[in-house]
Amino acid sequence: MRNNKPQALVLIIGFAIACSNCMYAQIETNSNRFNKTAAKTILSKFEGYDLKPFDETERCILKKVIQNDLDKLNNFRTVLLNDRFFIKNYSENYLGVEFSFVEDIINHRYYFVCVPSLFKFIDNLSFLYEEKNDTLFVLKGGEGFQKLATPLLDSLFLNEGFKVTTSDEREIYKQLKAAQVTTYEVLHSVYNEEPINFHVEMENQMKSGLISTSDYDRITKLYNLHLEENYLVDVCKLDYAGYIMFVYSFNKSASDHVKVDVYFLPKKARNRISHAVKSNYWKECSRE
Repeated sequence: MRNNKPQALVLIIGFAIACSNCMYAQIETNSNRFNKTAAKTILSKFEGYDLKPFDETERCILKKVIQNDLDKLNNFRTVLLNDRFFIKNYSENYLGVEFSFVEDIINHRYYFVCVPSLFKFIDNLSFLYEEKNDTLFVLKGGEGFQKLATPLLDSLFLNEGFKVTTSDEREIYKQLKAAQVTTYEVLHSVYNEEPINFHVEMENQMKSGLISTSDYDRITKLYNLHLEENYLVDVCKLDYAGYIMFVYSFNKSASDHVKVDVYFLPKKARNRISHAVKSNYWKECSRE
């Protein structure tokens, strides 16, 4: 009797490859369609977005990128969260900014999430630092641990998906975790899951003179909120820039939604950053 197993195996492999190619094409097509649909909605509201501290030239460049270049950006990371939020990350090299489009697929709403102040602090040394020599920049006097304005992130967390409808502590904790995971997804490039021994790290930074005593006291007080009910706290370390702290909280008397506060602790000194990337829109936008 003839053995048809090798022939069958070839057919199976060929079918698998064909299906894989079809699936890839479908994902790519859906991704391009999402880019166009989301961008159309985002651009219609763009002038109303609070993008401080971006100046008009930077706002213009970001708008041009959304209009023309989404398919060219590093935008291969997409996530479907809780069967409700479709999240797609984009990274723009000239501004050094990451942003995300979020679709609430239940209510068919689109959100634009970006924290310009965070990326400006990270990427633009002149914003927080003064030049010491050809390679070294030191933190300006008065600059240090600070709360960031995050209006676009705040807008996302006013969505019904983050509304707390019960006083049950377990349900509140679930919503806090949902906010934590969502923030991780929309700010993926800076949200570091690597655990740090917070108290040891901060104490060593203070003893070495890398952070002030007042900053140490403020950041420690906030970090200790994780010991209280209705709070979650994450601290992420950026070796080249400093520390980012995310404080998730719920206070029924203030709001029926979870709240997320973002703080940044810059390094006391940093080395010069080389900007080799240029924007195709800089000349056009700088004239507007």
